[in-house]
Amino acid sequence: MAMLQDLLAERFKLVLHRETRTGRALVLEVAKNGPRMEQAEPGEPGTNTSSTKTGISIDAHNTDMDLFAQVLSREMDLPVVKPYGHRGRV
Repeated sequence: MAMLQDLLAERFKLVLHRETRTGRALVLEVAKNGPRMEQAEPGEPGTNTSSTKTGISIDAHNTDMDLFAQVLSREMDLPVVKPYGHRGRV
């Protein structure tokens, strides 16, 4: 990473500034006694969202966790992360 930073600084006069900030985010995880995910059958992934006065409904099938997190993030207007190493489809 340091070599890439040096290259960008040399060629493009790009200066990198890092800082840590605290912010709100959602963590996507299965509850201790919550539903278990199963391997999805092969097929076209899909998500459908709808909003009402009482809440949001998300229908997801054959969707990997990354795509589901993106849809949830867009609907909740907050970053959504999943635990490291978690794989699966909903």
